Amino acid sequence: MTKWPPGAVKWGGSRLMKHNQITNSQHSPVEEEIGSRGSLAAGHPSLPTLPVLAAPSHGGRGKNTIRMELVTVACLRLHGDCFAFGSSFLAPDSQDEFRALAKLRRAHPGAPLSIFGHADPVGDDATNKALSGHRAESVLAVLLHDPARWEKRYVASGPNEGWGSGSIQTMLATLGYQPTPSPASPQAAAKAAIEQFQRRNDLVVDGLAGPRTRDKLFLEYMTFLSPEQAQKADFLGAGRDSAGKCDAQGCGEFNPVMTFGKDELQELQKPENKALRDRENSVNRRVVVLLFRPGVEIPPDKWPCPRTSEGAGGCRKRFWSDADSRRAATDARRTFGGTKNTFACRFYQRLVNDSPCELRDGKAKLLDRMTISFVLANANQVSTEYPKYLLRSTDGAYQRELTPQNDLVSSDQYLQVRFENLLPGKRYTLHREDSPSITEIVFDDVAFDAIVDQERESNSSLTDHAYALAGLTVSDSFAFDWTA
Repeated sequence: MTKWPPGAVKWGGSRLMKHNQITNSQHSPVEEEIGSRGSLAAGHPSLPTLPVLAAPSHGGRGKNTIRMELVTVACLRLHGDCFAFGSSFLAPDSQDEFRALAKLRRAHPGAPLSIFGHADPVGDDATNKALSGHRAESVLAVLLHDPARWEKRYVASGPNEGWGSGSIQTMLATLGYQPTPSPASPQAAAKAAIEQFQRRNDLVVDGLAGPRTRDKLFLEYMTFLSPEQAQKADFLGAGRDSAGKCDAQGCGEFNPVMTFGKDELQELQKPENKALRDRENSVNRRVVVLLFRPGVEIPPDKWPCPRTSEGAGGCRKRFWSDADSRRAATDARRTFGGTKNTFACRFYQRLVNDSPCELRDGKAKLLDRMTISFVLANANQVSTEYPKYLLRSTDGAYQRELTPQNDLVSSDQYLQVRFENLLPGKRYTLHREDSPSITEIVFDDVAFDAIVDQERESNSSLTDHAYALAGLTVSDSFAFDWTA
């Protein structure tokens, strides 16, 4: 009597077939919040192990094909604040997200990647399809260390998507190219920074950010963001399509993780509420990197998502029949994590239906406060009007002026000013005005994540009453100590 192994099948009384086990990643869905913007790196829940029972072909001729299910094993969500509003240029502090992705890839070796860009529903479908695709391409270029992709964006999109001279200066400053002493005018300072970069990289020193200078600058900045270089074979499409089909795609505004309630949306559409609307919408401006089960191969021509350079027609072919109502405003605010009915694309929803990167609230956290603490030589230095402190974000979304709170302590002349609800992902400048004619910049263009809140505590020494930037002590120049 023939003994059949567990899971084998008997076909026609004559053949013993191979028993296979198809498994998903066994990693637990560990979640790691990145900074305070709302970015997230996470493993996906493991699926149960299932047997695959393969029957022989008819008459022993030909082969039977087992098609592997497309299963995601992990994800990274780059919150919208990694890009400026309307921009596809990656901000310097997105380095944290790329470091988290490198860690995630090490935890899931061999898992191919695919990148999905998303936009908020401000503008039109065509514009947001292109912008979201450009953001996905921007991430792809960083991972591949491919400056040619950024050069294409720089030339084609320009300042409209953040690729103007401002991006050049951001990269130079981030990489440490800031000549000292700084030239008197901004134009001279910008030229000097470019010249410094050119000298260090054996380029013609002309102070112009031409193609050869940009090529080296892009690569150095990409390496700063993501020191580990990925290869084309690490992506789902393995680079088989020159336009990146299957490796990076833009989903436009079709898959919002949050939709406003009707009354709320009507209020936010008022011109005076634009900054609040954009801040609330930042959860929808995101790039999601999905890691798939190792071994899966996708021919680009079988991939349903259109290329980043193509229109939204291919997206619509995969829409739910009620796609428009899913992403429309209803009586109350809805989230994908709460209802799972805000996405228009059924293909994308199948990929992320259980993904923490789309289920978890991606709302950036507000810093409760920034407290500026300082001591004065005597109480007479404080009037009802001065000193004044004006804190503003570089994009103008946050601006507030305050004078010291009335908490002067006679023994130490200690005062403090507290700014509430700073916006994450922004950069801030602080002005101090002692009189109408005496104004100074205390710090300029400082990243949100570098701000440290040092609130007054009882029984603490004077040195504990200083506001500082991350990594600086009260002896550094940024500390507030106005003891004359």
